Amino acid sequence: MIKVAINGSQKWNIFGTLIAIDSEKRGVYND
Repeated sequence: MIKVAINGSQKWNIFGTLIAIDSEKRGVYND
C-alpha cells in the first residue's frame, strides 16, 4: 500500500486513505 501511495495516482491515495479510516473505525489498526 505504501508503494501505491508513492507511485500511484491521487485517486489511489484517496482510496487508500478511505480504507485506512474504515479499518480504524473497525479497530483493525492499533497504531
